[in-house]
Amino acid sequence: MKKLHNYLSTHKYFYLLLLFIPLQMWFQYNEWTIVPKYFTQTLLDQRIPFIKEFAIPYVTWFLFIPFGVIYIGAYSKKDFYKLFIFLFGGMATANAIFVLFPNAQGLRPSIHASDPLSSLIKFMYSVDSPTNVCPSIHVINTFAINSALQHSEEFKKSRIRKASSNILTVLICLSTVFIKQHSVFDVLCGIVIASCFYIPLYVQPVRKFVRVRSIYRAKRKAINHEER
Repeated sequence: MKKLHNYLSTHKYFYLLLLFIPLQMWFQYNEWTIVPKYFTQTLLDQRIPFIKEFAIPYVTWFLFIPFGVIYIGAYSKKDFYKLFIFLFGGMATANAIFVLFPNAQGLRPSIHASDPLSSLIKFMYSVDSPTNVCPSIHVINTFAINSALQHSEEFKKSRIRKASSNILTVLICLSTVFIKQHSVFDVLCGIVIASCFYIPLYVQPVRKFVRVRSIYRAKRKAINHEER
């Protein structure tokens, strides 16, 4: 505990994570009170098979998210703030949409098998209702973590780590539809919401840096030309 206290004393920005407590309380309140009016399944979802093996990447999400938060926070305060904005903003946006667009999906099959993966999916079904599914928070948070890792100076030193994170991101998103936790529409909406945060947080700063660097190089070239 002392080591943890000492670590947090030099990384006080980790305390921002406490703000996720009221955010999660808001989500739970929505779960208990909102009555769905719209169903998000599409004809495409009817053609997508149920594949129980995708329960593995789905539950990996519960390790991927905290890993990403801790890793980014350990190496960069600036990157941590970006990730926090992405995660908190994305989840808050999703909760607001649940209120304005109360939704659910009716894709879950009846599972009678008792093998480990089937039992795991039945457990997930029992603790996570098929309501408030669009946009998919699973997808939003996965993109947030992967975006932060891909732009981390420390993490992107390894091509294997970058590729692994990208592959896991794809598998997690696919898992949500293959185990019938989300519809394709839920996933697409999650990607749209994630893009709304990714562009201003990661794309625009890079473009600004490139533009400033180009201007600087042009000025230096002009000065060198005049000196000659």
